[in-house]
Amino acid sequence: MTPFLRRLLHPVPAAAATVAAVLALGAAGPVAAAEGGGSSGGMDRGDVAELAGQYILLDPLWIPIEDVANRRTYHGGLLVRLEPNPERKVDACYAVPDVVDALVVDFFHDRMTRSEHQRPGYVAKRIQDVVEREAGKDVFDLPQVFDQVPEMDDNSIKLSRTCQ
Repeated sequence: MTPFLRRLLHPVPAAAATVAAVLALGAAGPVAAAEGGGSSGGMDRGDVAELAGQYILLDPLWIPIEDVANRRTYHGGLLVRLEPNPERKVDACYAVPDVVDALVVDFFHDRMTRSEHQRPGYVAKRIQDVVEREAGKDVFDLPQVFDQVPEMDDNSIKLSRTCQ
């Protein structure tokens, strides 16, 4: 077998597969899909205080879930919606990219087991801890975790897109 063919047939490492899945499935994000575009309409993060949006929907997060019994790692999708404190909406908007990065790092460094993933409230509590550590305790209310894209009003979609 030629070296080229060997490289071509070699299985893709899990990290590369994860990155490919995130890029393929989360590139535009559910918010862009809901609005049908790719820009925030020219709004700056510092101007979000005037937006009436109540929620910020993060792009999908793909996290590793360890199945200890079968010695396998699965990747599960999370949709997280944050509700910024109305008095700290600008701070919340600027904190969103740091929160997303911190969530990805936290879930990859301290992998969740399948039993933890299935435990009611565990994922939301873990996300809340990361959000509070990165943004502060009074910037966001309790995060919400969804299996499917939740309904969002137009102002929340615009807020989400601006803060990404």
